[in-house]
Amino acid sequence: MTMSNTQIVSEYISNTTFEDLSTEIIHQAKLCILDSIGCAIGGSATEFGRLDVELMKELSPGGDTTILGDGTHMSAPMAAFLNASLANIMDYDDTSTQPPGHPGSPIIQSALAIAEATSASGKCLLTAIVLGYEIALRIGKAIEPSPMRRKEGPIGGWKTFGSVVAAAKTLDLSEEQTRAALGLVGSSLEGSAKASGAQHGVRWISDKRPGLYKIGIGLKALWGVLSALRAQKGYPAPLETLDGIFWTALGTDQCDYEKIIEELGKEFQIMGMAFKPYPCCRYLHAPLDGVAELLNTWNIDVDEINRIMIRGYQPLQVLMTIKEPKDMWEAQFSLPYTVSLVVKGEKPGLGWFNQNLFTDLTIREIAEKVEFELDTHANQLWFEERILSSTIEITTKNGTCKSIFLDCARGHPENPMTKSEIEEKFMRLVSGIIGNEKGRLLCNAIANLEDVIDISSLKKYYTP
Repeated sequence: MTMSNTQIVSEYISNTTFEDLSTEIIHQAKLCILDSIGCAIGGSATEFGRLDVELMKELSPGGDTTILGDGTHMSAPMAAFLNASLANIMDYDDTSTQPPGHPGSPIIQSALAIAEATSASGKCLLTAIVLGYEIALRIGKAIEPSPMRRKEGPIGGWKTFGSVVAAAKTLDLSEEQTRAALGLVGSSLEGSAKASGAQHGVRWISDKRPGLYKIGIGLKALWGVLSALRAQKGYPAPLETLDGIFWTALGTDQCDYEKIIEELGKEFQIMGMAFKPYPCCRYLHAPLDGVAELLNTWNIDVDEINRIMIRGYQPLQVLMTIKEPKDMWEAQFSLPYTVSLVVKGEKPGLGWFNQNLFTDLTIREIAEKVEFELDTHANQLWFEERILSSTIEITTKNGTCKSIFLDCARGHPENPMTKSEIEEKFMRLVSGIIGNEKGRLLCNAIANLEDVIDISSLKKYYTP
């Protein structure tokens, strides 16, 4: 008898062990965990991160799971919600390119919350996180919308499947319970496209309210953890979710079911994740890399810059509309502002959201020199192949013009950040919050995560 997609996936999740994962995959998972924890600790010190923490303290006091950077304890579902939100709050967390999005925050923070609450091992956590990425990205690729639908905005609900898989595996659910957990998440997606805005991809930026979109990251973690816990308790659920029309609730217009199970267990999706050297929307990274490279290669004097021209895809045109950001939400989606920070030499990190920089006259003067032109070819590459390409051109006051074309920003798997660069980013994010010593100890613990018997033993490093 032919097995359904849902059966195949559930059985794979239930049967996969740490020993099935290669050294290379485990190494990648550790980097993803390190990056996510660093982003969450750093995020706890931001303006809106502090607001979120204080709000959740009022709503969910007490529990078994630690809030990163703060130390407050909450229930696992609420901690997953808040820690995932904090990890994404600076737009500094890892990204996938195909499909585009931020799956890491809900996946990792869901598994981490459950692992701490249940005293799971490091091996258990690593396995759960690898599987969370695996299933989420496969589903995301399967429901990737057509080029025409893509113009309306991205599809994000597939990340919730990563959260529930990571939570289910950490809880050591059976194959049948895992199927139920997938079904419960699938049921929760009903209407989610309307709730979050199926066409939010352009609208939430042009309305200059990107922060309203970010609550969805935490909700994906919350729904995933709750669904896994419900399944553990025997809650009734649909058992063939990945064979039905779950994808219609996500606002997409097609689903290639074969992509969900194709080469399952042979090609691991986590290896395609991209890390971010800048705390801002991934769309901006190629232009920022190009500006930095031109300045360094040609030793261009900042005071001599007359114009910075960016030629690229349509999302960049939208990101040009925020010229003078008033807060961190607008800052991380502003092409002129982020280019100005790179030109001025501001080190990427928490400092990019310093209120003084939003009103800095030098930053604003540089931002006025940033221009954008839509490039038809770059736009086609983006909508059809998800390639983020840009031509960056700097003209000086004496008429000298230097340009560069980039189609693979730093941090992409084909142009990766090194392990030491990711560790340096981690230390920049956490040292001012938990201190250098605890930062190094936490970094070392994550590097040797397979030797950790009880994940809750790491919580002593999460706060000063």
